Amino acid sequence: MEENKDNIIEIRPVSKWKRFLAFLADFFIAFIIAFTLFNLATFPLAKLIFNTQKQSEQALVLERKATNLLINDGYLYSPAMDASFEDDVNYTFKVFLSYYAFDEETPESTKAQFGHKIENEVILKYYKNVIKDTDLYINDFKEINQEDEMFEIGSTLDEITLKSDYKTILANELLEVVNEDKYSATMTNFRDHVFAKLFYLKVYDHILTNDYVADGVSFKECLEESRDIMRSLQWIATGTALFTTLLAWAICFVIYPLINKDHKTIGLSAMHISKLNYRTLGPISRGSVMIQSFYQFVFLLSGNLFLPILFFGMSYIFNLPLLFVLSLISFILILVSGLFIITSGYNRSGADILTNIVLLPDSEIDMMYRVEVDHGE
Repeated sequence: MEENKDNIIEIRPVSKWKRFLAFLADFFIAFIIAFTLFNLATFPLAKLIFNTQKQSEQALVLERKATNLLINDGYLYSPAMDASFEDDVNYTFKVFLSYYAFDEETPESTKAQFGHKIENEVILKYYKNVIKDTDLYINDFKEINQEDEMFEIGSTLDEITLKSDYKTILANELLEVVNEDKYSATMTNFRDHVFAKLFYLKVYDHILTNDYVADGVSFKECLEESRDIMRSLQWIATGTALFTTLLAWAICFVIYPLINKDHKTIGLSAMHISKLNYRTLGPISRGSVMIQSFYQFVFLLSGNLFLPILFFGMSYIFNLPLLFVLSLISFILILVSGLFIITSGYNRSGADILTNIVLLPDSEIDMMYRVEVDHGE
């Protein structure tokens, strides 16, 4: 409120709802600019500069080299030459299951590899040849079987058998050669509660802990080299996302406000809202623009995580280093700043209070100037 002798000018700041909209307008304009730049310019350019395609191919070759050590020695089976490690494990699960589900070495109407062949019991083979402790295998099998009790387990390897009820169900399902996402509940339980625990918690963990070397090639070294390359690629994506956010921030919150005569952002220009000095109700200085732009950059980091989503997908972006942490911190600060809008008498955010700024509709400012001109006359 501004008072001048017998004239009282009542100045109304933007409503709480419009203050939220003003923030969202600027935020999404900057985010859209950053998202467009990242996907059409900065990240494609970064991929070209750092030759990420060649590095990705090299990482895949190293990963496949490690996997082939297990395939060549019969501890893993592959459905195809270009299959992923996950595909290999899933196919090996079916091969392993077929050893217990069938009585014949090569059942009719099923894949040639399926059947009651001793080489299909890949877990036992690893315990025999590498760990060299079949008694440990029996004990581990008993421990894992306690959850669903799908097996009858005695004191010798020959006394490990699938219970007849489960055997019939799983044998029929294997004959249908079903896809992974169409597994029955019984087959899913077998995969998750028996095979996965034996393979990942026992065999694969043993390999990662003790390594597996064949023909002078180390599984752990190949995997570490592959992971080092993938980590460097992740940092390239992270650095590019941060740089792109910085670029969009500069456009929206530094360059445009500084060249705008009223120091408005793009969103405030579209909404016909102005930023004024809270104490004097005068225009904000260039210094204030720069100070408040710092807070805008911090808030803009909350959308940083989603810039690479088209290249990496929703699930993988959370693996990118630093981005999730920065986005989470930024989002929390947005919530804290937003609480000030709800509780402040002049609907000011935390950033507005720290930078001594208040937002007013242009119509209120025009009215204030008209009254001052009329009074001056």
